[in-house]
Amino acid sequence: MAAAVGQATKATAIFTDAQRRALVRFLSRRLGDPSDIEDIVQEAMLRVVRATAVQAALNPEAFLFHVAGNLIRDRARRRRTLQAMLENSSQLSETVEGRSPERVLQARQTLGLVVEALAKLDEPARDAFVLHRLEGLSHAEIADRFGVSVSSVEKYVMRAIAAIARQRQRLGEE
Repeated sequence: MAAAVGQATKATAIFTDAQRRALVRFLSRRLGDPSDIEDIVQEAMLRVVRATAVQAALNPEAFLFHVAGNLIRDRARRRRTLQAMLENSSQLSETVEGRSPERVLQARQTLGLVVEALAKLDEPARDAFVLHRLEGLSHAEIADRFGVSVSSVEKYVMRAIAAIARQRQRLGEE
């Protein structure tokens, strides 16, 4: 945690207030929810600081806007995926004519467990899991988007899987 705080401090020191304001304006034009703007600004700056020197050295401001654009797309994809999961759970009753009531109930409970477990995860783990398992991205593609190593992405996904398994065990499912 202390390392992340140090990196965040470093990120804010690298970029001027004018660059930060420009990024906020850029995000304001693209996002409907103003509560996301500050989160994306901080995450984008942190990812630029974490990025390799080659990526960020050529044009740090352009790289920052590129990262922010990727974050917007990632959040939109995550929202669409979660919305689709919720819609699928509500449509489950329409598509289960041949299934037993017990199986339908079990499927709904399992989906609820997964959604609940994902909601409790930290954002990198949740995003990595959704991008990998639901969007079909490889660990390398996710690592590139997040600006982290493939090993970190693998750990994020495993943390999500473990959280789902713990959630299922807590409720006596196996």
